[in-house]
Amino acid sequence: MSERKRQRLDEDARRLDLCAADLRELSAAIGTCAFRAPSDHVSVPLQRSCAASKTPRPAAGRPASRSLYSVVSSSAYAAKTNAQSRQETWAEALQRLAAELDAPRAQKEAAGRCERLRRRFEALSDAVRLCQDKLRRAGDELALQDRVESQLAHEEAAWEQQMQTREQRVAEREVELQALREERAADEAGSADAEQEQEHEQEDAGDDTEEEEEQAAEQELRVERAELREVLALRAEEKRDIQAAIESLQRKRVRRSAALAEQRKQKQQEETENVEAVAARQRVLAELRDEKEALQRDIIAAEELEEKLEENVRDLPALKDELQRAKAERAQVQTQLDSLRLELARRKRKMRHMV
Repeated sequence: MSERKRQRLDEDARRLDLCAADLRELSAAIGTCAFRAPSDHVSVPLQRSCAASKTPRPAAGRPASRSLYSVVSSSAYAAKTNAQSRQETWAEALQRLAAELDAPRAQKEAAGRCERLRRRFEALSDAVRLCQDKLRRAGDELALQDRVESQLAHEEAAWEQQMQTREQRVAEREVELQALREERAADEAGSADAEQEQEHEQEDAGDDTEEEEEQAAEQELRVERAELREVLALRAEEKRDIQAAIESLQRKRVRRSAALAEQRKQKQQEETENVEAVAARQRVLAELRDEKEALQRDIIAAEELEEKLEENVRDLPALKDELQRAKAERAQVQTQLDSLRLELARRKRKMRHMV
């Protein structure tokens, strides 16, 4: 294989390596994309791989070659590697490649491969947008869950503080009730002693004084009973409030556990979808790898065929000269054969004449 053909083959192999590296970077970007708002057009910039960093050896005395069987021309490869103003996106690179493959000398098979690559790029872009939408929805759900949890924690803290306040009030009421009971018992004991001591004095008192004392005692008893009823009603109301708060907290805990179960189920579903997406990307990468190997084999076979054709073209003048020499020799041999035939015929006639 000549040096020029070897350089062309190395150049085509570097271009294929660049395409494979860009596809791997696109797959990595899809797998590790960050949470952001989805965009209408997803573009992944082409990065120069390690193979492109090596400067190709210039061929002296000849312009940049263009292979009939290459997928990407050398001029497109040079434009890609020498672009310093801005980096091409996948869409721009595919459009440029499609424009080059629309040339009259392009192969239909290469154009079909370019179209398949463009469709795969669009499918991967849709997958990126889908992943971004899923991540955005997951982020919104997580933010909503955080707000709900913070609100529940705040309500629970407020409820606990309210329960503590109510328990403190109930304890104060119980202390007051106990004090009232003790005071009532003491008043009853003191009134019994006073009644025993004042029995003789009250005998002398009139009926009006006895009635006034009885009315005053009954009034005090009614006041104490009203206070006791008020304390009991307050205690019952506080018990009802505590029971309602406990039921509300239980309902909130049930709702929270249901939300957590739904979140775990959705997370498992998303993990399953992510695994399926990764498997699909792996299948696409395997197909692209197989296609790359097939392209390399086709390019090598095409270059070898082209080299053989060029060698045949170079050998054509020598073959023509050799053919001319063979024709001349054949004509000379034919002339000699004719002369020999004539001589043989002459001798045969002579021999017949002699006989």
